[in-house]
This record gives sequence, structure tokens and C-alpha cells, in this order.
Amino acid sequence: ELGEGGNRTEKGKTRPEAPSISSLTATLPYQLNITLTAPTESASLTYQCNISSTENDVMTITATELEHTVEDLNPNVYYTVECTSSNGEESCDSTMDTIRILPPVPDVTANKYASNGSAALNISWTAVPGSGISYTVWYSKSIGTTTDPPSGAFTKSEITNTSTTLSVLTQGTPYYIWVAAFSSDVQGLYSTRVSETTFEVPGAPINLMIS
Repeated sequence: ELGEGGNRTEKGKTRPEAPSISSLTATLPYQLNITLTAPTESASLTYQCNISSTENDVMTITATELEHTVEDLNPNVYYTVECTSSNGEESCDSTMDTIRILPPVPDVTANKYASNGSAALNISWTAVPGSGISYTVWYSKSIGTTTDPPSGAFTKSEITNTSTTLSVLTQGTPYYIWVAAFSSDVQGLYSTRVSETTFEVPGAPINLMIS
């Protein structure tokens, strides 16, 4: 027997429409937040969300709620969420969305100092959770944009701790700095640009005499 719209029925039940995925976001610490919108006829429905990845199937959630959080996931992985409805009959279609979890953006601080007569900057940032995380620092005399270094910026890469020193810089000069985390060679978003002006370092005394 066919119900309205051609959906097959059994014992008077019409296959429900699938819910829509109104929001799919990735947040720390590496989790997915799923928000569904119920179909028009939503009385007595349960919803099933199958979460799978490019590595392996993760889990299936079956519940009447429209909001779900999936935790303990991995960075640099694509996750696909497929959702259906059921009133005893599984919905005749499903909705699907895919999202990639990127390494998050570190918060960056720059402090100037002088070392052995040359100008330098000490750069530090907040750690990004996860194993195998490394960082790259971009620095330039050109301002770039708030979240994107300019072409030709200097780089310091494969940093495995949360600070580094930029040395032998031009004295009395503004430098602009960005940091990004890497996981398995995949780059996260750039940090928000920070800037600092290097010290004017006094030169060494000359004509030193002993009398």
C-alpha cells in the first residue's frame, strides 16, 4: 500500500520524511555538534544519525532529541553525518553532510628583547590539543591581513613546542606574526595577526683605551 506522496505504508503508517541537518560544527576538544530540524510531521519520531569517517565508522545515535554532540574525534579527518527518521518505519530518504576537523587556531603573543647586540622577538602561543601537532611561524615587515600573512613572509617551521625566538631582525622595525598548527602535514587556520616593534640596540663602544 502506498501512502501520500508515494511513501509505502505498513499497518497505517507512512514513511516519515528525513530530518534536515541545520547545523554541523566542529569544536574543541575535537568534537562534532549536530543540530537537526524535524520534518513537518514529527509526532512520535525518533532520529538516527550515522557518523562515519575516512578512517572508520564512528558511531550511530538513535534518540528523539534534535541536538547531539560526538566527542573524542581526531583532527585532520573528514566526518560524514547521515540522518533518518523513524516512526516504526524508516524514512524513505536521508540527509547527509560532511565536515573536516582542522587543528584549531592558537593564541599568539610576541615580546621583544635584545640578544648579543641584535634585535629579537620571543613568540609564544597556546598549545593545540592532539598528538603529532607541530607549528609554523610566519613573520614579515609587511602587514598582510588579520588572518593571512603576505606573500614572501619568512617562515620557521616544524616547531614542536609552544614558543620560538626570531633573531637577527632589523632594529626598530614593526614585525607582523602569524602561527598555524599542523596535524599530519595538514595546516589549520592562521592565528590572528600580532605585531611587535623590535628594540633599537645600542652599538658596541669603539676606541676603547686603557690608561
